[in-house]
Amino acid sequence: MANWQERLAKRKTEDNYRMLQVVDANAIDFQSNDYLGLSTNQKLHTLWLKEVENQRNGSSGSRLISGNTHYYEETETYIAQFYKTESSLIVSSGFMANLALFSSVFQKDDVILYDEYIHASIREGIRLNFAKKFSFRHNDYNDLERKLVQHSSKNIYIITEGIFSMDGDIPCRKSLFELQQNYDFQLIIDEAHSTGILGKTKKGWFEDYKGTLFARIHTFGKALGIHGAAIVSSQELKEFLVNFSRPVIYSTAMNSDEIAKIKLVHTHFEDFTNSEHLKLHENCKLFGDNLDEISPIFTYFHDDLSSIEQRIIEHNIAIKVIKSPTVPEGSERLRICLHSYNTKEEIQLLKQLLS
Repeated sequence: MANWQERLAKRKTEDNYRMLQVVDANAIDFQSNDYLGLSTNQKLHTLWLKEVENQRNGSSGSRLISGNTHYYEETETYIAQFYKTESSLIVSSGFMANLALFSSVFQKDDVILYDEYIHASIREGIRLNFAKKFSFRHNDYNDLERKLVQHSSKNIYIITEGIFSMDGDIPCRKSLFELQQNYDFQLIIDEAHSTGILGKTKKGWFEDYKGTLFARIHTFGKALGIHGAAIVSSQELKEFLVNFSRPVIYSTAMNSDEIAKIKLVHTHFEDFTNSEHLKLHENCKLFGDNLDEISPIFTYFHDDLSSIEQRIIEHNIAIKVIKSPTVPEGSERLRICLHSYNTKEEIQLLKQLLS
């Protein structure tokens, strides 16, 4: 038996085997990242059909060859204005954005300090660069400061997220700002799950951050209900990525159909999201026993998660146990996602099953 086959067999025996499954479209959704229900928004779909009438079907190549268009660049300009930054670079997914940024920018004299719970796409990106990498304890700013003191003479980059996808918690902007006042470092934020959810105008948890940001990654496949992502940053960093980031240079460009959805969900952002935010907030308070929750991701821990998962699924609820190695061994949990379209009856049923 080959080594890869042994690894697969071991995954099965350890009850960590992953399978692709089609979720029943009629099931009650407590597992998707479609927090605002925009993936099935008919108004967006109608606008999109009209927008793409005169667009070409495919991109035909990478952006450095034949895949770039005026429409692509106009949308990037709008995205930069929307997120109040100098430039944006649109790529095919959040994973691709993190891979593109973190695999290319950092060199052997740089130091990366990253929250221990950062997403796998960031880990994969920093694994490919030449910088020195050190984790700090999750949202522990005393531990982060100790690491900053140890590497005070280096070019330091700190990486964290707007909402952590497996725990649903958020970083403390105030603590990061205070650290940035005392130490010289660049801050990078992955706003994948906070885009469209958090912030003064729902443009990310760090949209009104008082300090300086090196880059933010805004993923559109969560609350915005479409596909793609953007690295928002300085124009100079965008130019660097176009010149040195292999995932950018050698990937086929996104086609106009996808760019049109990105454009429309942002140009009509308030129309699509204002009422949905209110519904989502009320649902989060209801599920959290009237706590003023701001994150739609909740976690549930138990010694017998498989039995609980099965009991919930039998009530036509789509939900998922998250196992190791996605989360550290011993911290397996039910990951529960609230949505604007969940009814009070559905939430009460889930709470009853969990109790």
